[in-house]
Amino acid sequence: MRPENCQKKGRGDDRYKHGLSCAKDRKERRRFRPAERSGSHIPCGFCCGKNSDLPVTAKIRIGWDEKSINAVETAHAVEAAEQLQAVHGRTREQYYSGKADWSQIAAVKRAVDIPVIGNGDVTDGSSAVRMMKETGYDFVMIARGALGNPWIFREALAAWKGEPIPPPPSAEEKKKTMMLRHLKILPN
Repeated sequence: MRPENCQKKGRGDDRYKHGLSCAKDRKERRRFRPAERSGSHIPCGFCCGKNSDLPVTAKIRIGWDEKSINAVETAHAVEAAEQLQAVHGRTREQYYSGKADWSQIAAVKRAVDIPVIGNGDVTDGSSAVRMMKETGYDFVMIARGALGNPWIFREALAAWKGEPIPPPPSAEEKKKTMMLRHLKILPN
């Protein structure tokens, strides 16, 4: 992306989001792989933030594979252009398998002077709080842990407040919640 193309991006939104390492499909992976390994994706994120008056965030992974862990370097390279950074504790090659490395994402938090969101292996309320305490992160991103489990947010809130974790939803509550959701998304 050229710097001049980074001006005022967004569709009526008041922020600009730039994903630095989460290629979603095969075509994107082919396009991003050389950039990820060489680090040439970093100037793009940097120039977008420098040339925009919109808040810029970036979500990074800890590296391309376990041989190229570079989250701290990437975070430093784009920090000056961002207002917020999210870090997924897995490499691109891991995708969503294996265990997220919270020590690597804690290193990013210690290295930068902007708020950081931690992501990876947050599967319940207690793991959300544990991530914040272990990494020093400012925020936790609950992603796949919420799939089919929207109750994770009330668990996380209770855990954060030091309150008892609410009981798991009953089969009836699960059925009712999921049925209502499906009914809402059905076309008229």
